[in-house]
Amino acid sequence: MINSKMNIIVYRVTLTTGQVREHRYEVPNTAPESLKFVDFMVKLMSSALNRKVYYLPLQHPSIVYNAQHIVAIDTEVLGEDEFKKKMQEAQERAGRKLGFTPPEKGR
Repeated sequence: MINSKMNIIVYRVTLTTGQVREHRYEVPNTAPESLKFVDFMVKLMSSALNRKVYYLPLQHPSIVYNAQHIVAIDTEVLGEDEFKKKMQEAQERAGRKLGFTPPEKGR
């Protein structure tokens, strides 16, 4: 169970090309609003995966997918602590802090 102020749902869309794209949505903290949001997203994605619609529009970043090119959609829920941990892991993999790093002198 997530005990944090901010919850984020990450949707990973896998395409027939093998590309995986991530979309991050902040989720409302109240149960009725979060359930309404999740219900909407499940119906939207289910319609695309079952080919009931021809496209799937997602935000963060904004991309409209051709439903025929979607192989899978994975979901992950992050609370504030989990989100910070994922960012730290990504920064460590990158070998530096994400964001602007000024160039070293003499280079």
